[in-house]
Amino acid sequence: MFRDYRIQILLSILPLAIVVTVVAYLGVNSHQAAMRQMVSDRDSALARVGAAEWSDALASHARLLPTLAPDPQALCAAACLAFDGGVALFDRAGNLVRAQPAADVWAGRRARVAALLASPGVAFSNPFDDAGSTRVLVSVPTDQGVLVGAFASPTLADLGLGGSAAAYVVDGQGRIIWHPDPARLGEDLSQHDGIAQVIHGVFGATLHRDARGIEFVIGYAPIAPTGWGVVIEEPWANFVDPIFQYSVLLPLALLAAAVLALISIYFGVRNVIRPLHNLAQTANRIAFGNYHAAAQPVGGIREIEELRETLDSMARQLETAQAAMQSYLGAITRGQEDERMRLARELHDDTIQSLIALQQRIEMVQ
Repeated sequence: MFRDYRIQILLSILPLAIVVTVVAYLGVNSHQAAMRQMVSDRDSALARVGAAEWSDALASHARLLPTLAPDPQALCAAACLAFDGGVALFDRAGNLVRAQPAADVWAGRRARVAALLASPGVAFSNPFDDAGSTRVLVSVPTDQGVLVGAFASPTLADLGLGGSAAAYVVDGQGRIIWHPDPARLGEDLSQHDGIAQVIHGVFGATLHRDARGIEFVIGYAPIAPTGWGVVIEEPWANFVDPIFQYSVLLPLALLAAAVLALISIYFGVRNVIRPLHNLAQTANRIAFGNYHAAAQPVGGIREIEELRETLDSMARQLETAQAAMQSYLGAITRGQEDERMRLARELHDDTIQSLIALQQRIEMVQ
């Protein structure tokens, strides 16, 4: 069975198709693995950049606040420069001593300020919406009381994230305290992959699949000196979709290769196998005495036609040899017949007459 040309052609093409398929599959998988690592490294680096931006902003305002003189004019000058939300001085009991801007602005921040006054050292409030801006309060104990400043939080806009990627900040319990989408503020992500790590001061990247089955690349980095962390969240589909576009083309390429293989097999059957089969039948007819069977072309490639011409030449030579042999046998047969006839004449004309005469003499003797 394996000596059949069709099987041999199929066996020569099938391994190639399998090798191409395996190489393409491994190539796509290795490319995806490399993409995962590259995207994870990038998001981890972006998270560290964002965390450094927040850390620098918090630390610089915490250093600046104690240097402010407690008089209203100095407070105003400082507020106009670094603390766009104002600066206020509170006594140990939490009473407002002086403030810039007016005291009624600080009245709306009393709950957040009270939480800061309970801290013995430098403390920060969670980011909050303040008259259309997102601000953070920082408190620093002084000899006169506790200075509290309000400043705009970093926006992480300079990280260059696009599409559906998002950068946000979580607190020490894994809740979102700053997000470009206000609807997600307060969302509990404590069970989210990467959140536990960043809460414990670890930076890195991981993959997370949410309840909807959507996979995200998560980069995370802690914000010093708080227990907060910056999280970069990016759907893996942003990177997989272009790969899948090429992956979808892979079956089409294999299909095209299969079609080309079938076309090759068709032309192989038409130009090689079928002419060889016809040539085999011609050889059988020659074997049965039809020496002119190979006179007509059988088609196919040039080598098969040359083989037919050689077979036809051999058949003609065989026919000539057969004719010569028949002529030789005919001559021998005629010679034998002539010799028999000569012997018969000699026997009739000589030997038989002598025997008859001898018999008559015997009879006369008797």
